Amino acid sequence: MKKTAALLLAVVLAFQFGCAKPPEPEPDPTPEPPVEDNVPASSDGPESVEIDISEVAVNVDPLTGLACEKDLSKTRPIAIMLNNHPKSLPQAGIQSAGIIYEVLAEGGMTRLLAVFSDPEVVPDRTGTVRSSRPYYIQLAQGHDAIYVHFGGSEDAFSYLRQNKIDRIDGINYDGTYFYRDKDRRKNKGLEHSAFTTGELMTRAIEKLGIRATVEAQVGPAPFSAVEIIPPEPCRQFKCAYSQTVKAGFLYDPEAKLYNKTEYGEEHMDENTGKALTVKNVLVLAIPSRIIKGDAYGRLTVDVIGSGSGYYMTNGGKCDIKWTKASATSPIVYTLADGTPLQINPGNTYVSILPGLSDLKLEEPAAQ
Repeated sequence: MKKTAALLLAVVLAFQFGCAKPPEPEPDPTPEPPVEDNVPASSDGPESVEIDISEVAVNVDPLTGLACEKDLSKTRPIAIMLNNHPKSLPQAGIQSAGIIYEVLAEGGMTRLLAVFSDPEVVPDRTGTVRSSRPYYIQLAQGHDAIYVHFGGSEDAFSYLRQNKIDRIDGINYDGTYFYRDKDRRKNKGLEHSAFTTGELMTRAIEKLGIRATVEAQVGPAPFSAVEIIPPEPCRQFKCAYSQTVKAGFLYDPEAKLYNKTEYGEEHMDENTGKALTVKNVLVLAIPSRIIKGDAYGRLTVDVIGSGSGYYMTNGGKCDIKWTKASATSPIVYTLADGTPLQINPGNTYVSILPGLSDLKLEEPAAQ
């Protein structure tokens, strides 16, 4: 009876919260374990797969839903601005982030906001660190994260002062809580050479008296108790931010992860020597416009508001809606019918595009 009740509970959860509808329960009180398809064959048969929750860890990373050794429920996350100009690649530390936001900055270039659940998980080499813009700060505020940057636009500095944002700025602490890579400084330029470490960030938080705890960490979305397999196949796609920047994702059915590309090449993490892999991808349509009179063509991106998007995982996708009520509010995701979205445990990549037409679906090459 206990096994039957557990199976029925998993089915109800999947039906209520997942992208996919559950299969009919077996009448046999001891059914065979369900067989998972890596990629759904069609949109007619959405599926969910029961997870054995008997080995669920006591401690769970709030940003990934994965087991961790430390209780992070009250630990304040840290959000680091990362350069994404071709000269700045490869970045260091991106695979260790629980959530990464990619958004246009200016000149057709994007920057990344990498959110780590704990300063201690920030790798010993993380960067390169780049300057701030107001909408990146607002994304970090949604996680109540300590904000890390290296300079910023006039609007960003004004926003930081007016809203009393807890931050660590490389302009003030270059050589103290940040360091320069001599080779990159010489061969790629000063703006592509700044790095930091988890140890330096931990030290900065303590020395600067920055609040290190939160009431509760905010993840990308509630994590599902069953493996989500969205109904519409989506094995390969590109996010066309501009003519210059096109981020690609290709599903690996064996690893059950998306391999990421940037500028047509593998999106490498210098620390691991491997391409970035992600479990979840959230594509959001958020309008942007050039600030009138800005000599550099900087943008305003309306991250406070609501709109449409997609959730991709396990080689499939489904329609979603997003809402961010204020600068300090998290982004709340729902399915198209208003049902709260739940996602699979794992890291999440949030791609913010000017419109959903900038998402290009592709078919992977035959093996």
